[in-house]
Amino acid sequence: MTKTPSRCHPCYSPIRNGAKKMKKTLGVRWIGIMILGLMIVFGVGCQGEEESVAAPIIVEEDVGKGAENVIGGAGEEDQEKRDFVVILDPGHGGTETGRQAFGYDEKDLNNQLTEKVAKELEDRGITLEYTRHYSEDYDLSLSKRMKIANGMEADLFLSIHHDGSIHAEARGVTVFYSTYRPLISVDSAYLRTEDGEQVYELIGEVGNEEGRKNYVYYDAEGNEAFSNPTHDSLEPFEENPSEEAVLSGILAEELAEALAETGLWNRGAIDAPYFVARRSVHPAVLVEAGFMTNLEELEGIIDPITQQQRAEAIADTVYKFLVDHSEKGM
Repeated sequence: MTKTPSRCHPCYSPIRNGAKKMKKTLGVRWIGIMILGLMIVFGVGCQGEEESVAAPIIVEEDVGKGAENVIGGAGEEDQEKRDFVVILDPGHGGTETGRQAFGYDEKDLNNQLTEKVAKELEDRGITLEYTRHYSEDYDLSLSKRMKIANGMEADLFLSIHHDGSIHAEARGVTVFYSTYRPLISVDSAYLRTEDGEQVYELIGEVGNEEGRKNYVYYDAEGNEAFSNPTHDSLEPFEENPSEEAVLSGILAEELAEALAETGLWNRGAIDAPYFVARRSVHPAVLVEAGFMTNLEELEGIIDPITQQQRAEAIADTVYKFLVDHSEKGM
């Protein structure tokens, strides 16, 4: 086994050895250049040279195509995931004006905000359906609205309203949803008092299709009892709500927070059996985007710039919600 000369060995000279190596390297390079020149002059091996040069380019193109396919594939999958459908429901219409305050009808303000929300959602690639188009003005009962909506395949039902009160100081945004979904499941349905201190097992509901229902339930003694929501505060809820109801609650909180950032006080997300919320088979929320009866708040409600800000807040929140939960298997 030959030992490598030590740097201290008298026969070892870094400069001399380096010079020898440099001469050897230059010689090899000159030989290579001469051979290449002859090949170019006489055309020998040109085809092989083109292939050898082209080979890395082909590899790079293949890599590029592969990357595009990976990105494109993910994009296509995302596009499939993000091909969302949202049902918009501008509240009231026709002779049903909704709230009235300071010369304004709620139905008109609902239409204005819905139009801006629609444009923002479309700009985000979301397909829209309507119970009643914001450009049209006619009576449409709650039951007909939900018959239309429930007949559609959609990811979300969004009803847009504005609030009102006999108290002029009442203000803020509220987003309603319902854990009680009789068209989906009533396996764990109960009635509760407004303070939540008393809970009763719900047997069923009776009454007209429109508005609030009358409920039959078991009272504290186990007897069947009858509840009239007009005269008492008992309201239904689900102890183990459906996936649609759970998602509705999540979105309701997110929308309330987003709209609060546009100058509205956050009154929160509230579980309440509003007709369009409880009779939906989709994740469903009802937005009350401020109080018309509060003059200061009304100024923002009717202002096109503020409407646009709130439309963007709603659209951003809805889009993010749909993307997030589609990735989780919505």
